[in-house]
Parts: sequence; structure tokens; C-alpha cells
Amino acid sequence: MPGFFLAFFTYGFSFNGVGACKRPPRKAASKRFCASCSSYSLPPRGFLDMSEPTDCEIELMPQLLACLKKEQDRAIFTAIGIALSGFARLEENLVTVAATLLGVNKRKVGLILYSIINFQTWLSIIDQLFAEDEIYGALAPQWTKISSGIRAIKDDRDRFAHHSALGAASHTGN
Repeated sequence: MPGFFLAFFTYGFSFNGVGACKRPPRKAASKRFCASCSSYSLPPRGFLDMSEPTDCEIELMPQLLACLKKEQDRAIFTAIGIALSGFARLEENLVTVAATLLGVNKRKVGLILYSIINFQTWLSIIDQLFAEDEIYGALAPQWTKISSGIRAIKDDRDRFAHHSALGAASHTGN
């Protein structure tokens, strides 16, 4: 158990403390402020300090864990948003590839591809366009490798987009 407290308090994580246990650090230079929790952190303990936690640390542990959970949730949702945005950019690039192979306007190709619900069909259409194209046909083997990579990450994208990340720890037993 001391290692648990060591990991959190060594690095000066912040929390919303109440009562006598919440006090700003003695030295102005050692102030650490957590904007998300609107509180000061405890001064860090020594890196190798394996002593038992103080009563103050034990009393404030629920607030610390709540703050850490809030930050963890924010990080998870941010990462999921970035991943989904990246996949959306990939879809835009697929529209550009198809437009180039067809020699037509991206808006027209986008209208066609986005009306097709099945993403695997998008990739199959582009596969066929590479196979039929005289100019870019030589790039078909490279496209096949790229396409197989896209197919592999599509399932992950679907899980991020269609399954809730709320309460994930409670469902996995953590």
C-alpha cells in the first residue's frame, strides 16, 4: 500500500482537499496548482519514501482518486476523439484517391462514396479502380498493402465510434 501513495504523492498530484488537511505549500516557489481540480497539491514526498501514509493522506485519498479519475476520463475521451478525427481524414483521403483514379471532381466522388454505407465497399471500389487504371495501375500492389492496413484498423474505429467509454473500468472489473 505505501507504494500506491508513493506513486501519487511523489509527483505532487492535485486534489480537492477539505478542512485542516488542505493547506497551500509553505514556500511560494513550491506551489503546485491543478486547474482542473482548483486546488493545491500536497508537497511531493521523497522519491524513495516508503513510509506509511499519514492520516491526512488517507483522509484525502478519495478526493485524489476522484480528481485522477476525472483527468483519466478526459484523456480517454480526447484520445478517442483524436482517433475518430484521424479516421475521418483517412476517409477524405480515400475520396481524393478515388477522384484521382476516376479523373473527376472530389465533390462528386464524395457524394457517391458517402452514399455507400459499407466501408469495405469503398475499398473494393478503389481496388477495382486501381486494377482498371492505365496510369496508376502500377501502384496497385502498394495500394493493396495500404488497403489491408485500413481494413485492419476499421474494426477498432467502429468500436471507438459505437461503444461507450463511460464506466469502462466497472465493466472490466478494474
